[in-house]
Amino acid sequence: MRRAIPAYTARVFALLPDPFRQKFAAKTWQALELMILRSLLLRHVAPVIVIALIAGFLEGSWARASQKALVKMHSPMRFSLALTSLGVTPILAVLWITAPVTVTPTLVVVALGAVTIISTRNLIVHAPTQF
Repeated sequence: MRRAIPAYTARVFALLPDPFRQKFAAKTWQALELMILRSLLLRHVAPVIVIALIAGFLEGSWARASQKALVKMHSPMRFSLALTSLGVTPILAVLWITAPVTVTPTLVVVALGAVTIISTRNLIVHAPTQF
């Protein structure tokens, strides 16, 4: 990782035109290295998010199948909230990459995993049954 991050950073700066490279390289080198480190960490943690999606889907399917009788009307508010929170999950990941504050990757994985599991479960349970 110690050799990969500066190499990725140099590659990003090599894509910029020469005047911009000379002007911004000294100012933004460390910030860009941190963003590249966080994006590489998130890339290696992505399977955990996929496992959380699968767990939420299985739990939601089980909860929906074990209901005594399906309610004819679904809850549009809960369904749209679950859909919105699933859409916010990648936004939270990008915010972590670009955030200037220190947040541990463990906290990010736990938070994203919890949001993903709960949102996927609620999306399955509160999905419309009739159209």
